[in-house]
Amino acid sequence: QQVLLLGLALSFTQEYEMNTFGELIDKTSNTFTLLLVKCLPYMIMSIGIWGLYLGFANWFRVPIHHNLIPLTLIAGLFVFSVSAIGVLVSIVLPTQLKATEVLMVIATPSFMISGFTWPLDQMPTWVQAFSNSIPLTHFLKAFRILMVEAGDVKQTIPAIKSIAIIGIIASFAALIALWIKIRKHKKAQEI
Repeated sequence: QQVLLLGLALSFTQEYEMNTFGELIDKTSNTFTLLLVKCLPYMIMSIGIWGLYLGFANWFRVPIHHNLIPLTLIAGLFVFSVSAIGVLVSIVLPTQLKATEVLMVIATPSFMISGFTWPLDQMPTWVQAFSNSIPLTHFLKAFRILMVEAGDVKQTIPAIKSIAIIGIIASFAALIALWIKIRKHKKAQEI
């Protein structure tokens, strides 16, 4: 999560700071294509990281084979959702430093408030409400059900829906924000 967020924090902000955003949109001003080009390397890298995890699980004989395919699909959805959040922040904020700071404010406490280090049901209700807006919370729920409890995929449907909703909302917001940035840039060029 942190690798994705920090890497994607630099995706568009670097273009703004280096004054290459105009060159980028001269090549294509299709917002979907631009988002895909910025996110795809991190998604491919995530496949490698997942393979590394599987290699470690095999090396240390961790029994993860019973729900591996569903967990892999949920992890892919998690990567999509986190990538959408990272690229959204990168589009909205003007500098790499600000984007990195904002994403670190999201990423760092997410380990504590997602239920990774402390039971979520033992936290105040306002923290639980905030943690439900973080994809890691729902990924960990699905992970526990599939890997720790050896549960059924049907039990993870609420977590899958939550991750998907977060990813869709962040993607849609990123598309709109990028469209606005492209439009502003083109208007500035006309003047």
